[in-house]
Amino acid sequence: MRLLSSAFGTPALLGACLLAACATTKMEAQWSNPEFHDVKLRDQTVMVACQARDFTVQAVCEDQVASQLDSRGLKPVKFAVSNSGVPPTNEAIEAAAKRAHARVVYRTTLSTSIPTVSPGPTIGIGVGGGGYRGGAAGGISVPIGGSTVSEAYAADAAIIDVATGKLMWSGRATSPTGGDVTSQLSDLTRVMFDSLSGSGLF
Repeated sequence: MRLLSSAFGTPALLGACLLAACATTKMEAQWSNPEFHDVKLRDQTVMVACQARDFTVQAVCEDQVASQLDSRGLKPVKFAVSNSGVPPTNEAIEAAAKRAHARVVYRTTLSTSIPTVSPGPTIGIGVGGGGYRGGAAGGISVPIGGSTVSEAYAADAAIIDVATGKLMWSGRATSPTGGDVTSQLSDLTRVMFDSLSGSGLF
């Protein structure tokens, strides 16, 4: 027990360490279509489309996916930039991919957990009165900071062959709860492409 305490400190700190170890961005599952095991996508044009709840998250997602593709020798074309204000429906993405002469579509669907709201700190002001018969007590809480909203993102990604419409690869990654959306999306994209590296497509 003494050795354990010296390594991790208090039991509460040990619990926090274990919780932090579990709360990581991770790949939950992936699948590759054996029909495309000999296909190499290097130097090919890729249409990048993200389905998100708002345009900003969609654009951030597409930026990060495009950066990963570009670093691996592919030629990404971002759907959001080419089709501003157009929702990323199957028909719209297919039409955009054909206009760009894309070999494949890299599509991501983002979902979130139920938001967790952490209230900001407050100052409590207590009011009390003594006496056997007429005692009274009360308090006022004054907020001194705004609430923090945290969500956990999940990404379902797919690589689709434009010519046949067949699914070539798919995967799902999840992130822990956090308030920084950009960092969460960056971690999800990195984990996704780490797994994709073993698919042979790149």
